[in-house]
Parts: sequence; structure tokens; C-alpha cells
Amino acid sequence: MNLVKYSVKPVFPKFDELVELCTSIVEIQSKNKQYANQIMLQTNAEYNDWFYGVGTIENYADLLPTRTFNKIQPALAGSIVEEYFNWLEIPVFRSRLMMMDPKSTYSIHSDHEFRFHLPLISNKNCYMIFPTVGFAAQMYHFAADGATYWANTRQPHTAANFDLVKQRLHLVMCVDKVF
Repeated sequence: MNLVKYSVKPVFPKFDELVELCTSIVEIQSKNKQYANQIMLQTNAEYNDWFYGVGTIENYADLLPTRTFNKIQPALAGSIVEEYFNWLEIPVFRSRLMMMDPKSTYSIHSDHEFRFHLPLISNKNCYMIFPTVGFAAQMYHFAADGATYWANTRQPHTAANFDLVKQRLHLVMCVDKVF
């Protein structure tokens, strides 16, 4: 199985509009410094706030399965975000905006689900890295060009923003489908 599939669909036709809305969500919601690097775009019937479900899912595993985070945030009903989810034609859940500061990396980890990544803001120094594949790590750059990428995040991986000044912003969605 491939680790990454580039562009699972053609480029989203309203990409610029989606980027604009998502960056404004980040600007408004990231004032809550406790959760400044993740914002939930999908929720469930019990918890419809922007931060329940962020971080490592192990914090929530005893409370709710990740698949229950499959409803659009009420404030985003009818928005370009909901239009994008429908355009994908593949069910997504636990969708988040994930920000990565310059000069930062995530720890190496494996997720429970596969992921779609829609890079909203990126730079040539941002990579997804799979360190334990064969004898050498595999590095992938996802361009912020409107393409949606599928990643086998069940494999050990990390992400890095090696840029000195530019932030990275991805819309990350859990999916069950294998490509």
C-alpha cells in the first residue's frame, strides 16, 4: 500500500474562498492559547465546541469514538467548509485545522485512521516524513494548491515545518477509505 496518494480528487474549485474562511477561523479561535494549534471543524451531538476532540485522541477514547465527530460545527453550516466536505464525496470525520509554527515538528506517532490533508498554507520547507519505511525515511511535500492528499497515517510518521518564518496550516480529516 502506498504511504501517500497525491490529489485524491481534482483541485477544489473554490480553494481560495476556503483558505480565506479557514484563516479567519484560526484568527478568531486561536485566541484560546491552550489549543492554539488545532481547531475542530466537526463535532458531535454532545459537544459542539471548537476544541473538544483536539490533541491526541487517547484523551477522548473512553468518552467518544472518533467517528462520532462527523457533524459540521453549527457556525459552519452552509459554509464553504461544508461545501468542500460534500464535494469530496467521501465521508470524513474529526476534521481539524492544524497549525504548525516555523521551526517545529511533531513527535513520531501512528494514528488510528487514515487522513486526508488539504494544505491551506504551506511552504517549500514543510514535509510529512515516514521514518521507518524500508531502509530510508520517505519525505513528502504537500503543496497548498487546492489538491487533497491521502496519507497512510497508520504508519509511523511525523510532520515538520523547517521554515524560519512561515506557518503551515492544513485541514486534516480522518477517513476510512484506502487508496
